[in-house]
Amino acid sequence: MSSSFAELGSFVEVSNYIELSNFAHLDPWVAAVVLTVMAVANLDSTRTGTVTRWGVDSSGDATLYEVPEGLAGIEGAFLAETVEDGATLGEELIKDPGFDDPDSAWTSTVWAWGDGTASISDSDGINYITYYLGVSLTAGERAVLTVDIAEVSGGNLRTVFRGSAVTLLSTPGVYEVEFVAGSASDGRLFVGARDGASIVLNSVSVKKVIPQWKGTLPDGTKLTGIKEVVEEEGTNYLLNSDSPATQTTGSLTAGTYTLWVDDDATGSATVSANTATITGAGSATAGNPLTFTVDTAGTVDVTVVDTVTRFQLESGDRRTAFIYTEDTTSTRDAETPTYPTPSVITAESGVIDMTVTLTGDLGTNDYLYTWFFDSANLFGIYSPTTDRVNFVQSVGGVNYRSGPAIFSSDIVAGDVLRVVGYWQQDLTFGVRARLNGGVWMSDFDTMPQAPTITDDIQLCHRNGSRVLDADFKPDDIKFYSTIEQWEKVNV
Repeated sequence: MSSSFAELGSFVEVSNYIELSNFAHLDPWVAAVVLTVMAVANLDSTRTGTVTRWGVDSSGDATLYEVPEGLAGIEGAFLAETVEDGATLGEELIKDPGFDDPDSAWTSTVWAWGDGTASISDSDGINYITYYLGVSLTAGERAVLTVDIAEVSGGNLRTVFRGSAVTLLSTPGVYEVEFVAGSASDGRLFVGARDGASIVLNSVSVKKVIPQWKGTLPDGTKLTGIKEVVEEEGTNYLLNSDSPATQTTGSLTAGTYTLWVDDDATGSATVSANTATITGAGSATAGNPLTFTVDTAGTVDVTVVDTVTRFQLESGDRRTAFIYTEDTTSTRDAETPTYPTPSVITAESGVIDMTVTLTGDLGTNDYLYTWFFDSANLFGIYSPTTDRVNFVQSVGGVNYRSGPAIFSSDIVAGDVLRVVGYWQQDLTFGVRARLNGGVWMSDFDTMPQAPTITDDIQLCHRNGSRVLDADFKPDDIKFYSTIEQWEKVNV
């Protein structure tokens, strides 16, 4: 065993297998560690077909376990078999998913393809364009079918794997369907136009779902991921929002507003000034929200033309999730993404290494993460100004801050920000941060007391009232017990 591997933990021979333990700096974000045995003497043949995987036991210690292949009974881990639970996607199984090659393996007597699309006009009955993947899907195996439909009229698109469920699609858009292969699946994909449909496809993709071992907390909570989209507080100022009708709003304060209609609308909603003074009056159509400004407070008129099934008028410069209203306006509370605090994080010490891609400019008092109780009591990483980040601990309304990591310019949309926040038993807390893979900036200070750590971490928020404009995945957040352990892995 090399010295570099020995630093990871200890090992002991136990009967006819080897157990490795004391992996102190591994954390639940390590999905699996596989031990490869180069040579084994006196191998018990009954133990063939077993594999060794890493998990966290109920005490929080990381240990490698030897278990039968395919069984999910690993203490501290579970087998994520769906994309929602954390499984990944394999390689593309279709060699010409974008229909660029007219001589590719697609087959049909009535569809035409090449130059980036596949199309059919006025199909008679059900007419398929077929693809043989060259790899079978065994019964029970999962895959994801992604279809990008540019145009469809007069019928619908039918997709089916041999022996698997049928999916019918009747409107343009990008669709992802995760399905389970049936017993008769032979790897043949059928994409068909039915009921006289005329269809144009941009692409068709098929990828196998690859199960992944994921960590759990000691109580069995699955560490599967974070809600994909969270919304800030918002109000829909239109009444009966799922039965749109022309109306005059209540008084709107000066500011920026967005009007939008549902994606299936064939009509529009138009905003014009009533008692308010506005800039940017116009119409919202399917997929095209309208953003305008109320310069002087007052009411506006919203006129509905043709078929619209949902509409919304809200503050801000972008569309957010639909808010249902009846005879009064309605407000949605701000959502805050949370994640279970892993056992490696304690009040005595901890490290959170988080990377986010900014989708909007960093504001003042935007939090990357925090243990939040109220505005007077919290502990987390935030931006006191738009060019820096640091730790803050609020105790009874008094703020204590670590030294900041300061950058030479504001942190804006498109930037990739990585922040490592840490605290230690000597009451030191600090940050190390880098922007777009550049130079690490860092500073630290002394906090008044050990922090209070609760079951859940709040991510990307602003005092619970506004969502930080950032994209991140569960794999972008890693936990360590000490900054020394972080350095062993990262420096």
